[in-house]
Amino acid sequence: KKIVDGSLPQQKKGNLPQCMTQFQYLFSSRIAQAGRDKLVSCARSKHAIVLCRQQFYVVQLYKSGSILKTEAELSEDLSRIYNHAAVQDRMPEPIGVFTSVHRDDSYAGRRQLIADNPTINGNNMNLIDTALICLILNETKPTEWDTLCKLYFHSDGKNVYFDKSIQITISQNGEIGANMEHSGMDGDTFNEFLIYLYRYATANKPDLADPEVPQQVDRVKPLHFTLSRKSLKNIKKAEKHASQFISQTDSTILPFNEFGKEAIKKLKVSPDAFVQMALQLTYYRLYRQSCSTYEPANVKRFFHGRTMCARTCSEASCAFVQMFSNPLANHQDIAKSLRDACSHHIKTVRAAQKGLDIDRHLYGMYCLAKHRVQKFPNYELPSIFSDPVYTRMKTDLISTSNMSGEYNLLIMGFGPVSQHGFGVGYLYDKYYINFAISSFIGRAKLFKDVLFSSLMDMKRVLENENNPSVSLNKHPVLKS
Repeated sequence: KKIVDGSLPQQKKGNLPQCMTQFQYLFSSRIAQAGRDKLVSCARSKHAIVLCRQQFYVVQLYKSGSILKTEAELSEDLSRIYNHAAVQDRMPEPIGVFTSVHRDDSYAGRRQLIADNPTINGNNMNLIDTALICLILNETKPTEWDTLCKLYFHSDGKNVYFDKSIQITISQNGEIGANMEHSGMDGDTFNEFLIYLYRYATANKPDLADPEVPQQVDRVKPLHFTLSRKSLKNIKKAEKHASQFISQTDSTILPFNEFGKEAIKKLKVSPDAFVQMALQLTYYRLYRQSCSTYEPANVKRFFHGRTMCARTCSEASCAFVQMFSNPLANHQDIAKSLRDACSHHIKTVRAAQKGLDIDRHLYGMYCLAKHRVQKFPNYELPSIFSDPVYTRMKTDLISTSNMSGEYNLLIMGFGPVSQHGFGVGYLYDKYYINFAISSFIGRAKLFKDVLFSSLMDMKRVLENENNPSVSLNKHPVLKS
């Protein structure tokens, strides 16, 4: 409501007002199209989509006019959905699997689905596209960190709908997580929504008294699709691709409870810079080389600003990881190189936050140059874009994001952005640092183990700058 009527409070970082444009896509749908997808705002929607056992249901959020349903009434709706889905003889075909595959395949599957029955299927897809959010009722009771990670990350690729900007999954034991569609907004915008939910939930007791409404049978509406043989074939193909992709995606959680930002600050180091250098050291210990690393820098201080790229890997970080791995280096020199690398990283992030990075600018020029190559037969791509150094810089072997803030999140993660790289989401509080690590090459757990030691060793070095007797752990080098 606040997004629609423009009453959403002005977001600020420190004293700097932030651009609020992204909030118009907080509730939105990404619709698969030929060539380029379409992003549609759903902020004015009065219904939600619920998925349970691969069955889509429509839930009206308003009783009449502008009167919202009570929590008790919505709870009753969800109970009806869960009970209805549980007694079905068989689960319906997983229409949501089309959002788990390549966008061209997603478009082809969607187009055929609507062509099968433009009236029924077309109306169903419109209801899904225009829904405020997608809520998933999960039948399991996950408790392990890694199981939760996989559930919110990709689940089975079928009882999902990744094209909604907000996909919330609730399990039988009350565990709750969310999956965000990234094209319309960035993580901090999504996190503002999660913070709002957290504050509301902790400040208000749920009102689940018996709803004062007639027990209508049609309170919730299941969506039934008419499927041709071609659509059934497309679904099976999408299931296979999604299953293969999930099997190749290795993810794990490191709940690091040895220390948090409070202990790092006492060592007079930036917590974010400390974590970033730990990631650099971890990669170096595994591969004996440094790599291009991405950390987003918020630039919503600018109109329509999203993110710039803060490059963690630098001469200072390379000097640090090499010094750390040198058996002849003393603790004072190692500690100084670590502090220098952290100081350099802070300057890099601050410059990026002011819009002074080069990545986005060069990428924009690269896209224009590619367009000209296609349009003008004699146009040659500028040599910088075929330079091996530029290619290496753009190949992020570690992609990172820091979502530290309130207690609304325990873990946050995403997939790698390169085939041989790692995705590392993290957040820290006073006494812990939680990491979600992903890999397409089966090395997420190995990265986690070495990262644990890197964090411990770095803290030990700073605590014992003048004590040369403290030993450091050594790790094997992997063959690429």
